[in-house]
Amino acid sequence: MASWILHSDTHLVVCDKPSGELVVPGWARGEPTTMSRLRDTLGARVHPVHRLDRGTSGVVIFARDSTTAAALGEQLRQRAVEKRYLALLRGRLEGQGVIDHPVRRREEGDERVDAVTEYLGLGSSPVARCCLVEAR
Repeated sequence: MASWILHSDTHLVVCDKPSGELVVPGWARGEPTTMSRLRDTLGARVHPVHRLDRGTSGVVIFARDSTTAAALGEQLRQRAVEKRYLALLRGRLEGQGVIDHPVRRREEGDERVDAVTEYLGLGSSPVARCCLVEAR
């Protein structure tokens, strides 16, 4: 198994997406994507369950079949899955709080969707002027 594939079973493949890479083909057609690299490595079609922004590195889940992808997609839509992120931020953020601010969906034009993020500052470095934050 390739080192960037973190988990693989009959239903799912979990992999590490580097910053700067698209998860799926978008406006930048022809560029390698996490999905195309995974498909080429496995020699099989995969279905993205969720995405990360191009500039974000992190763990991405792919389903090996459309039934699993649909079931997981529904769980995400119903918010039955908690997403937790560790983020290294420039500057300082201490304590905890909530950001409740709608975001724009690119696929839907100017439509705004609810987005609520709870955050907790885990520590900071005065030398590097950055901090570690957990976000949900």
